[in-house]
Amino acid sequence: VNPVATPGNDIPPAAPPPILCAASLGALRQSVIDAFASHDANRMAGLMLWSGYGRGTAIADIRSLGALMKQPLLDVGTPDDPAPGDDPPAPAPATSGADPSAPSTPPAPPPANAQLVLHTAGNDGSGSPHELRFNVISRAGCLWLRNAD
Repeated sequence: VNPVATPGNDIPPAAPPPILCAASLGALRQSVIDAFASHDANRMAGLMLWSGYGRGTAIADIRSLGALMKQPLLDVGTPDDPAPGDDPPAPAPATSGADPSAPSTPPAPPPANAQLVLHTAGNDGSGSPHELRFNVISRAGCLWLRNAD
């Protein structure tokens, strides 16, 4: 039995939706920078892992994110990164044995205690930057932020 052809039956199946979460620490860092650039607290909240939060805590944290996003982002990095204004470390020497045509390896998962450290302009009038730390959590192939209490 041949099914009757109807308009629209020849449409190929839709491609799977793109993965919109960060798969690497660099991608997560860039997503934070993008959220601050657009002053988008919802975008920042979308980078966070919310499981285990009570309703009141989540609401308070989202309000805090709204206030945070109004501050200029000065720097975002890991605790091991040099402080803003320090000289960057010297680049590692290039190895001649590397094959530039070799397939790239998938990004390594973050270290067990990985964190992103944000420095924003303080809003207390002192001129001192404000530091906020987020733990980096790996779940379902994505990296997420969680407040480091």
